[in-house]
Amino acid sequence: MRTFLALISAIILYTSGASAQDAAANYPNRPIHIIVCVPAGGGVDTVTRIVADGLQRKLGQTVVVENKAGAAGNIGAEAVFTSDPDGYTLLAAQPSPLTVNPLLYKKMAFDPTKFEPVAIMTTVANVLLVRGIFPPKPRRNSSPTPRPIRARSIMPRRASAPPHI
Repeated sequence: MRTFLALISAIILYTSGASAQDAAANYPNRPIHIIVCVPAGGGVDTVTRIVADGLQRKLGQTVVVENKAGAAGNIGAEAVFTSDPDGYTLLAAQPSPLTVNPLLYKKMAFDPTKFEPVAIMTTVANVLLVRGIFPPKPRRNSSPTPRPIRARSIMPRRASAPPHI
């Protein structure tokens, strides 16, 4: 009896693996939708449209880019989260819907940890700059300007941070 159950289990595993391989081999066999969770015209939207054009040419399948902005990216992220997990609905987003928003919103209609990363489309360095004349001179009729933490001779002219993942 054990041998029979083991044989049946092996057949089920083999056939389910084969059907999964068939589905992967035929991907994509219908249009791919990329949801952008920011308004049209910004950096994320522009890069997504460039990537979508390349995907469409490479895969030979229609790639539709749709903007679903609002709630700091949560609306678009929720739309992708509630879609079928079949690889035909993708999310293009800045990091905040998956990293910062769980700290800002008490209730979110999606679990940011359940998304699977596919690719990093861009990396952008963040910079913090000050005027060349630092520290600033106090203005008239205002409170005194706080002193900088470091002496002017060792203050950097600019600073940057590594890109976010």
